[in-house]
Amino acid sequence: MNNFKTIALSMITATTIGLTGCGGSDTASTTTSPVVDNTLSPATSNCDASFELLSSDITANTTLDATKTYGLDGKVRVLSGATLTIPAGTTIAGCTPQSFMVIAPGAKIMADGTQANPIVFTSQKDALGQSLPNSAGEWGGLVLAGNAFTHYSGNKYEADETVTYGSADHTHDGESSGSLQYVAIKHSGYEVEKDKELNGLSLAGVGSGTVLKNIAIIGGLDDGMEIWGGTVNIDGLYVYNAQDDSVDTDLGYRGTIQNVLVKQVNVDSVNNHDSAGMEFGNDNNTIVTDDSNATQPHMINYTAYVKGGGIS
Repeated sequence: MNNFKTIALSMITATTIGLTGCGGSDTASTTTSPVVDNTLSPATSNCDASFELLSSDITANTTLDATKTYGLDGKVRVLSGATLTIPAGTTIAGCTPQSFMVIAPGAKIMADGTQANPIVFTSQKDALGQSLPNSAGEWGGLVLAGNAFTHYSGNKYEADETVTYGSADHTHDGESSGSLQYVAIKHSGYEVEKDKELNGLSLAGVGSGTVLKNIAIIGGLDDGMEIWGGTVNIDGLYVYNAQDDSVDTDLGYRGTIQNVLVKQVNVDSVNNHDSAGMEFGNDNNTIVTDDSNATQPHMINYTAYVKGGGIS
């Protein structure tokens, strides 16, 4: 764990990540597959002219080009049946605070970076060298939505209620939404309305077939990572400067989160349940449940340097 801490802390001001202490392997290939033309170039855009603008709806298998910076102007959805492949070294930038990416249930993202060439999701300001190290809220974030068990039926993602996720049974618990390995998510978070915010990484009803390894979330206006239900596992996670909870789990999430390093710099509140290093919730004032479906993450090797709460 000491090697993991040393490497992760060095990422605060760096644009690359290396989490070799997390046990993740460099399995990603940098071989360029044929690129499916699925981008738009409108006459006007909030994105810098040097960016390749992604279509608002990606409906066919699409492979990006690591030599380009891609822009998100508003919401970009990868829809059911489509796979978005992002090669190592690619940068994707949200051009406005309202810009974010959704991997819909039935869709996949294959974003496998390497220690030497991570994949970076960040803001346009950061991509242009205009962000401060601790800045947050410059773009929305990344959302993975799946069909694994989640409390309630017809769940809707709080920051975009057109995104539905989860199932009332465990039929889809092994489902895959793809892979994120050696990925950095920076300067994220946007309050759509009160108590409905975009996080750095949102996982909604995501199944255990999804691979999440060696992920850094740096600078978030809300949670670094929030999980609603599902069974996905995370191995290797660094969260720096999330201004609400660093890691938040809810709605019946059952999975393993291991090799975690958290550092909270600015916090939303300083009590024991807001702005916590980790928050585990069942919403027991509104959910009638039994132990078999309660939120119960399995934590291994979690270290936090926090202001505010530790574990709530």
